[in-house]
Amino acid sequence: MGEFLPLELEALHATYTESDLTIDESAGDAQLVMVLRLSPRGVDAHDAFIAGALRLRVGALYPDEAPEIELLDTKGMGDQRCAQLRAHLCDQAASLVGEMALGALCEHALDWVTEHNQPE
Repeated sequence: MGEFLPLELEALHATYTESDLTIDESAGDAQLVMVLRLSPRGVDAHDAFIAGALRLRVGALYPDEAPEIELLDTKGMGDQRCAQLRAHLCDQAASLVGEMALGALCEHALDWVTEHNQPE
């Protein structure tokens, strides 16, 4: 495990609840796989038009290599919006290569979902 990863994991556990974040450190050829539940901030469940999960797969070269990004179980987001969110996160990940990026990517995803919380 790289020198940054334990610090990032500690920060992620302090920021997100166990029901929102799962981390698997025995993920085969990846250092870890984390999944964050995505729902708009500051709204009740009946006002959340979009939702899903963000999976980040962290490889052995992290942070010098961006994590793999995947969206899971999306609801209320068509293919176009899923592609927009994924492209946004991939751009952010590329700009953060060499730095601790996991928390920032989670925040970018949650901000995007909150900003785009409208029916299609």
